[in-house]
Amino acid sequence: MFRRYVWGATSALALAWSPAAVACPYCDSKVGKQVWAGIFNEEFWLNGLLTTLPIPVMALIVGVIHFGLPWPKDRLRPPR
Repeated sequence: MFRRYVWGATSALALAWSPAAVACPYCDSKVGKQVWAGIFNEEFWLNGLLTTLPIPVMALIVGVIHFGLPWPKDRLRPPR
């Protein structure tokens, strides 16, 4: 079990520090810097929040479909 974690960590480190992982031809170009500036600007956190907002909404909808709505204590549940 421990050996699996060691091999996994070693593989992850090897991939993270390999020359192929940092050999992006666009990152140092003018266009790459413009793209980076457009993504990581002052509205980054708002854009990230708005991008991930549908995930909890869809999880809520799936939960209501799967578990059903909560019923009041004085009312019987409908037959299934």
